[in-house]
Amino acid sequence: MKKATHFGTCQVCGSGQKLPIPQYSSTKAGLLAKHGYTVEWNMFQGVCYGSDHLPFEQSKDLIEDAIQRAEKEAWEVQYEAEELEDNFQPEEVWVQLYHAATWENRQSRNEWRKVSKRDLTVVAHEVDGHRWLKATYSYKDGNRERGTEIGTYEHGDLFSKMHAENLKRAGERRNRAEKLRQYAKWQRERIANWAPKALTPVEPKKASFGRCHGRDGYAVKCGQRAIDASGRCENHPQGWDQR
Repeated sequence: MKKATHFGTCQVCGSGQKLPIPQYSSTKAGLLAKHGYTVEWNMFQGVCYGSDHLPFEQSKDLIEDAIQRAEKEAWEVQYEAEELEDNFQPEEVWVQLYHAATWENRQSRNEWRKVSKRDLTVVAHEVDGHRWLKATYSYKDGNRERGTEIGTYEHGDLFSKMHAENLKRAGERRNRAEKLRQYAKWQRERIANWAPKALTPVEPKKASFGRCHGRDGYAVKCGQRAIDASGRCENHPQGWDQR
């Protein structure tokens, strides 16, 4: 494995990554290491496809494709949101399911799932002559059986509850479309006046010598970072028990 000698910026996600410079070339950069999604855009699952490519300082050959991808997906999710908003008698409903943390996956998560109307469980309730219905969806979370409530409603009003749930998904889709448009705009601004730039060298790690043991009179130990193995700092050049 080649030792990372410089910092470069991913063309696709914009994250800073270490990379090697080949010894036979003083100008051509190495390729970026594999890296995952960026939190800011929250759009790259698994390995970012800017991995194993030249950094932004040396190339912009991936960016036009990244812009086209983002704009295409923005149009698709915007259309999906409009379809959900305009369908007042849906046969399917989007629900958010909770998944608890496990030993394999230490973080809990929420999952969007599209559920058929036929898979909902509807139970009738009645109190003091008032009758209503409650729709739920049951699912497996590992070995656990969980359920999520679609809502309570009067007889024959299930479509309005399903539509209300779908509006939540539509809002999420619209937010994603906006994020994708912001991403495309950001990429265009990056390449507007692009020119090759030098990469930033990786600074070697500084040796750590612990803390200074010097004292002023009978005061406590100095505690400043030591500048060498003798345990002294710039204010206490003699190190141990300076008085």
